[in-house]
Amino acid sequence: MQDTIDNNQRELSMSNKLMDSWQEIVNIVAELVDIPAVMITKVHETEIEVYASNPSPDNPYVQGARGNLNIGLYCETVMNQKQRLFVPNALRDPDWDHNPDLKNDMISYLGFPIEWPNGQVFGTFCIKDNKEITISPIVNKLLEKFRVAIEVELALNESEERLKYQVLELSDTEARLETQAADLVGLAEDMAVARDDLQLLNAQKDKFFSIIAHDLKGPFNALLGYSSLLSSGAKDFDQNQVAEYSGAVHESAQRVFKLLENLLEWSRLQMGRVKYQPSSVNLKEIIDTNVELFAPTAKEKAIRLSGKGETSIDVFADAHMVDTVVRNLLNNAIKFTPEKGEVTVSTQRIGDWAEVDVSDTGVGISVANAARLFRLDEKTSTVGTGGETGTGLGLHLCKEMVEKQGGQLHVESVESEGSTFRFTLPLHQQ
Repeated sequence: MQDTIDNNQRELSMSNKLMDSWQEIVNIVAELVDIPAVMITKVHETEIEVYASNPSPDNPYVQGARGNLNIGLYCETVMNQKQRLFVPNALRDPDWDHNPDLKNDMISYLGFPIEWPNGQVFGTFCIKDNKEITISPIVNKLLEKFRVAIEVELALNESEERLKYQVLELSDTEARLETQAADLVGLAEDMAVARDDLQLLNAQKDKFFSIIAHDLKGPFNALLGYSSLLSSGAKDFDQNQVAEYSGAVHESAQRVFKLLENLLEWSRLQMGRVKYQPSSVNLKEIIDTNVELFAPTAKEKAIRLSGKGETSIDVFADAHMVDTVVRNLLNNAIKFTPEKGEVTVSTQRIGDWAEVDVSDTGVGISVANAARLFRLDEKTSTVGTGGETGTGLGLHLCKEMVEKQGGQLHVESVESEGSTFRFTLPLHQQ
């Protein structure tokens, strides 16, 4: 019976036109042969269903009714053997005198198998009567013609349903292709943007390395010049000249060292060689340490240096990176603040973030320079209020270190009034 039910399990939808046609067939046959029950049945996995049935008051089989299989029904034999079955009177036939249809007083039966186009059984086309029947060759031939008509309509319906399914599949395929095409266009556009960004980044880095080369050349020229003077004419110089030239050599060496140190740190960040090791970090401890570190430098310029804000804020960050950021920002603030100015480091909580402000009453930054401050291809380093020099890399380091920890760094400044460099870090969740 498995071959019988495979197609039926697909449950192809039957059109209203097909159902109306089959109903008309059973009605015509019932009237022509004067039989109380004419049916078209459909087989399921464990049941048989009345698919179409004439509406006679003597017909006990209503459309939609179902019965169990494997109990010896007339139709089961037709479907299993795939051939016509005629039982004139089951009461006189020992093979059928216990057949379940007898409970409905149906003692005679004539049935034909209905097959799908692939040869599997759909169900049956049958007639049943409560009295013994005789089927003439003409009636038998007529019923055979109706059976063929039913199978033809079944095949047409299947073809129509398959065509609908294929149309839907084609529509789905077309929609998927359109989506894929749109995705490819988007990908191409993203690649074009990425290519342009890469070209811009490469151009910025080329400019950046050109700036670095220039910044290295300056102190090296001074270093070579003064060291040459000392090596060739030290015996002719007085103590003051030797001290002056030695100080210039030392200052140039410090500038070169600081630039190379920042350049090395920046390159390690770019190559991912700086280990990011976040943990619970107390901001007050780092700020107090750096305020104490820069106190002598601030004192030389009579700058009031202080830390204020919440007494204890723990962030989830890399302690070394936070220390580097605070140290660089404090160094810049003191460098660009005139004598008797003020530099303040303050902290506060904002939602799930800690905000750190490094503020000064220094020279400030113009709007144009503030917009260029964090660009690699722009030289924004200037001389401090006490003649201090910078490397130009400190702020880039600070920005990348803050962003590596999920925070942001930006500047608010008014020229001739001062600046505030503000960065955020995620709070440590207890």
